[in-house]
Amino acid sequence: MRWFYSIVLLLCSTLIFGQKLHFETYSLEEGLPRSGVFSVIQDNAGFLWFGTDGGGVSRFDGSEFYTYTRGDGLVSEQVRVIFQDDRDVIWFGTTEGLSYLERGEIHSLTIEDSLTNNYIRSIGQDRNGNIWVGTSHGISIIDPDKKCISDKLKADFKLPDDRVRALLAQDDIMWIGTDGGLCSYQNGELTPYTTENGLN
Repeated sequence: MRWFYSIVLLLCSTLIFGQKLHFETYSLEEGLPRSGVFSVIQDNAGFLWFGTDGGGVSRFDGSEFYTYTRGDGLVSEQVRVIFQDDRDVIWFGTTEGLSYLERGEIHSLTIEDSLTNNYIRSIGQDRNGNIWVGTSHGISIIDPDKKCISDKLKADFKLPDDRVRALLAQDDIMWIGTDGGLCSYQNGELTPYTTENGLN
């Protein structure tokens, strides 16, 4: 019986140590415009999108990169966050405003269009389709039909900190991650969670 356990242990050790992870590197030589990458998503068509540090946003089809820059209408080439909404519009949060790709064209919104701040840190979408934009100075909510600041949903957010780094919709709750703690927004009410509530 001892030989049986020895064989099982040998097979297990072979399986554990026999696996090799394969990494493939993509950099400037392969067509990426900058080596610094801040955000990555895969869209509904299977393309990979990379938001870079000063090189714009690149779409990767598995073999080639295609890069969008200011010349294509991008408001800035410092792309911090990328998000695809339920209408397949792709949003790009940059350090100088918000851009979006719809039907092959890029359009942009900035503080001149009533964004709370041009430095975009996070993007999310609630169950009603509204686009939530977390900035360095609070939250802006975009009407998905008009592509402008929403008249339908205006909320007075008293956040623990104005820098909004994360947004996530869960049913009718929008979770908001800030530098000063976590909040949940539900039925018009904002509930903060900080170290006083047990947050690390």
